[in-house]
Amino acid sequence: MAPLITLMPPAGDRPRTHHPLPHHPLPNAALMWGSSTLAALGLLLGTAEPSWADRPSSPNSSEAYAICSTDLQGIGLTPAQTAMACAQSIRPAELSTCATTIATATGLTNSNLSALKIVEDCYQVRRPQELGLCVADIHESETFANLDGVVETCRRSLLPLVLSNCAIGLAETTELPEANILDTCLRGESTHFEFSERNY
Repeated sequence: MAPLITLMPPAGDRPRTHHPLPHHPLPNAALMWGSSTLAALGLLLGTAEPSWADRPSSPNSSEAYAICSTDLQGIGLTPAQTAMACAQSIRPAELSTCATTIATATGLTNSNLSALKIVEDCYQVRRPQELGLCVADIHESETFANLDGVVETCRRSLLPLVLSNCAIGLAETTELPEANILDTCLRGESTHFEFSERNY
């Protein structure tokens, strides 16, 4: 009688069950290397020599000095005067913007002596652009005839744009002399008024 023992075939003779693996095509390594390398080279080439337009703007960049030079010569300064003024300024473009704003608003273009005085005033203040707007706004309001007084008051002001609004508003609604209005608006920035008869 045959034994009731089923002999297992040797491991090497067993039938193997095939489990197909999912198909994932491998990327083209050469293509990936080539594209990444070209991209890196493109970045290097693109940033090695930035164009003039891509250079960051700063208050004392070479572009700022070029703007200053062009502007100041445009209002009548000589090249030597322009070079000296721009070279001494930490924010040359703001200096020239102040000067050209005043010169254009007041009609002083190409008046050499007046242009020098304007540049000097713009150089002395902490907010040159606001000085320019202060003078231009007051002058264009056509309520102040003394231009020298307007420029001097705006130059002395700590808040030129506030001063110009103060002066224009009071000039349009009161009959006070313009010198009094300018002085009152200027002193109002730092002085506490006592509202009594002796102050008026």
